[in-house]
Amino acid sequence: MPPSIPFAFLILGLFGCTGDSPKSVVASGGPDNPTWTHDIQPMVEQHCVRCHKADGLGTGSFDDYESVVAMSEVMHASMARGDMPPPAADPDCRDYEGSDILHLPDEKMDMFAKWIELGTPYGDEADLRDYESTEYVLEDADLEVMMQAPYQARFAGENPLNEYRCFALPHGRDEAFYITALHPIVDNEKMSHHVIIGTAPSDQVVPGSFSPEGADCIEGGGGFATGEDQTLLGGWAPGMRPVFLPEGTGIRVEPDHAIIMQLHYYKSDLTESESVDYSGMAFKTAETVETELFMFPVGTTEFTIPAGASAYTKERSFIMPYGFKIWGSIPHMHSLGTGYSFSVSHGGEEHCVVQSDRYDFDNQQNYLFKEPLVAPANSLYQWSCRWNNSTSNPNLIIDPPQDVGYGEGSEEEMCFMFPLFSRLD
Repeated sequence: MPPSIPFAFLILGLFGCTGDSPKSVVASGGPDNPTWTHDIQPMVEQHCVRCHKADGLGTGSFDDYESVVAMSEVMHASMARGDMPPPAADPDCRDYEGSDILHLPDEKMDMFAKWIELGTPYGDEADLRDYESTEYVLEDADLEVMMQAPYQARFAGENPLNEYRCFALPHGRDEAFYITALHPIVDNEKMSHHVIIGTAPSDQVVPGSFSPEGADCIEGGGGFATGEDQTLLGGWAPGMRPVFLPEGTGIRVEPDHAIIMQLHYYKSDLTESESVDYSGMAFKTAETVETELFMFPVGTTEFTIPAGASAYTKERSFIMPYGFKIWGSIPHMHSLGTGYSFSVSHGGEEHCVVQSDRYDFDNQQNYLFKEPLVAPANSLYQWSCRWNNSTSNPNLIIDPPQDVGYGEGSEEEMCFMFPLFSRLD
């Protein structure tokens, strides 16, 4: 699903201010006299066009002057409310790759308002530059694995809105290798709630996973294998870009392991013809790496969010007896989530890992830190999730609200941080 867009945004884009906009040429630029060519185009390219472009995840295309002028008032209102860019992790907690794209500084928002006040001046053509748009595909992948055939979702049984399907995909490699970058090839984003990617010995995958139709794997907590020898490679949810692991690092895949995609399909109001999917995975790989990475879930399943609670919070903690270096994290909740926090304490000091006072299911990210956090043995791991289960939440699935607990379904909730780590020597 694309990031949430105010309805007024769509109305203006379709029916309002769609005529030719005069290009008032002002050979200036800068915070006090911003122009499209000198100031606003670079800002929009950096913070908006990753989603708002032709065939992008967001509604509308903001890669030309006339479109942005037509939408400028609504764009500014959306920025002022904090809706756009969509909520992301706070880089002041721990800075991460791409934070300059996912966060809009106040001074840029003020500059955009000044540009509107001045009559949206165009500026000097000589200031125009070409930009590389953010892509949602992994270019130059050296390993791709696909479902054997399109899958027709059934949405039947006791939970007719949700379907968990596991597909075991042979990688065809005779030697162990390391994954250094990954991204799913998502065919049907309309019904793909999220994807979990892992590996397991071929004889331990959920029975039936190698068949063209895959296997139902919602039972037993949605696991993708029957044994304990499972490796989590990562995940995908709407808004995620390809994951490039830090240089010199990778996640090991054994030759006798299969790659498993666990796809969570959510029916919503889809017709039968819209409920077909043909997805896969793209990887970059290496024969050797300097540092082997792992991923494990840090979270809780023990909570019940009361109906009507607008800021229900669950906190948990534990002592980790082993030492790790934490390279990144994927915070994950569902539609009721509004905020999260994850920290590690040792030596009398608390170190923020990932945190945000706002959460958007449609803009989940795999945050890879610019500087990994060293967490010695016996560090205290603490995390919390906050949800809004009241009518003030525009993302309610169950309306009027009911008590909501942990579950795999979209109308249920989760609280996980999924750190990416390596072992300390």
